Amino acid sequence: MQVHAQPGPVIVVDRHSFRLALAHNLQGHRRLPSQGRLQVPASVEMAYKKALRGLVPVLQRLTLQVVLPRLPLLVAQAPRPRADDLNLDLEDAEEELEDRFGDAFDADDAARAAATALAKSQAAQAKAQMERVARIRPELAEPWLQPKIDHFVAQNAKLVTRVSHDFAQNLGTTISAGVRQGLRAEDIAAQVQDRFVADEGLDVQRAASRARLIARDQVSKFFGELTMTRQTALGVKRYTWRTAHDERVRASHAERDGEVFAWGEPMDEQLAEKGLEVDDIDGPPGAAILCRCTAEMVLDDLLDDSDTGDDDEADESADIDSEDL
Repeated sequence: MQVHAQPGPVIVVDRHSFRLALAHNLQGHRRLPSQGRLQVPASVEMAYKKALRGLVPVLQRLTLQVVLPRLPLLVAQAPRPRADDLNLDLEDAEEELEDRFGDAFDADDAARAAATALAKSQAAQAKAQMERVARIRPELAEPWLQPKIDHFVAQNAKLVTRVSHDFAQNLGTTISAGVRQGLRAEDIAAQVQDRFVADEGLDVQRAASRARLIARDQVSKFFGELTMTRQTALGVKRYTWRTAHDERVRASHAERDGEVFAWGEPMDEQLAEKGLEVDDIDGPPGAAILCRCTAEMVLDDLLDDSDTGDDDEADESADIDSEDL
């Protein structure tokens, strides 16, 4: 464990050296400098939206290539003794559409690019924040980062797959209803074109809306997770809830603005203790759907505990003194 002295900010490589540098650089400060608010990078969100929007033309194309050509045969075979035969034929069409979607649209690459960009942006903001507040630049090893990015990719791939699955199921339901009503193949094809191929079609718009929701929600969530992990890696135990301070902030989160919470403690219990509303989907900043709130570090705890020796690495404190800073 070391603290490297350089012109400008002090570079720290572990939580104990961070605590020592913090105490040294902020000694005599009655009031800590403003940290400034971390912000989810709009450029990353926009890029991910654009990438996921690409799933829509793939679904439209596959509807034309995989499903519509089967319509004449499905209608011709409709008066069969077993109604289950129609369902099986439609299930085959739905499965082929989903399989070919998985081959045609690479959700993994889009998610990995977004997660990597978010990790870089959050790190740059957090480091700039600490340089501004305490002339410290954290450079901790992050062996947890790649597994976290991999998890983000896997979770987002599932969400995208769900969009294609629901699209295919709705398509099959529409065709099944038309066949059972005795409609001609041309009439059913017209319905499919209106809903699943035309840009203004109901299910096309629904898929596009869900793609936008996935991008906005998952970017905010991952940014919040990165903030939590990096703050706790420095030994930060508490944070101040900060909203975006605009009309889009939900009422329950507006009430939390400026309130202090503990990392790792059940959110519902902390909210209950403060007499604040608990949402159905709740958690730290960024956890709720489309939450744009962020967490501001409570550094006073580290300053108060700087000489207590309660850090996990306190036994190494003899290796460092204030002259090392």
